Amino acid sequence: MALAGNGVLAIWNGIAEAAEADFVNWHIHEHIPERVVVPGFLRGRRYVAIQGRPKYFNFYETETVDVLTSAAYRARLDAPSEWTKRVVRQFRQTSRTICSVFASLGCGDGAFIATIRLSGAEQVERTAAQAGAAVLRSLIDAPGIVAAHLLRGH
Repeated sequence: MALAGNGVLAIWNGIAEAAEADFVNWHIHEHIPERVVVPGFLRGRRYVAIQGRPKYFNFYETETVDVLTSAAYRARLDAPSEWTKRVVRQFRQTSRTICSVFASLGCGDGAFIATIRLSGAEQVERTAAQAGAAVLRSLIDAPGIVAAHLLRGH
C-alpha cells in the first residue's frame, strides 16, 4: 500500500537491555498515541530487527514533511513526560531522519520491512533520480513484496 502521506519520520534505535520492556510498554501506551494525535500525524509503527542493529525501526507517516517542524509537534518534543525522559535516556545507536516521500507503491502492509540508508547528498539524489516508479514497480512485482517506498532525508 502506498504511504498515507508525503512526510515520514524514520527512527532507528537500540535500547539498553534492562530498559527494553519499559521501552516497548512506553512506545505502545504513551509514545505512539501521543504522536498520532498531533495534527498531521497519520500513523506510527515499530518494527523489530530479526538480525542486525539497531534493533528497532520506528516509522511515522505524516501528511507533509512540514508537520515534523510544526508548532504542535515542537510543543510535544519540548515537553517530554517523565516516562519519555526515562526511556529515551536508554536509547542506543539512534538515527532520526525527517523524510519526504519520493515514490511509494504497493497493495498492502507487509509483516516485514527492509531498510536501506544511503548517505551523502549526491548519492541520494542520484539514486532517487535513477530509481523512480519503474524500479519500485519491479520490487513490488517480486514474490512476497507488497510495497516499496523511496524516501529522501532532510
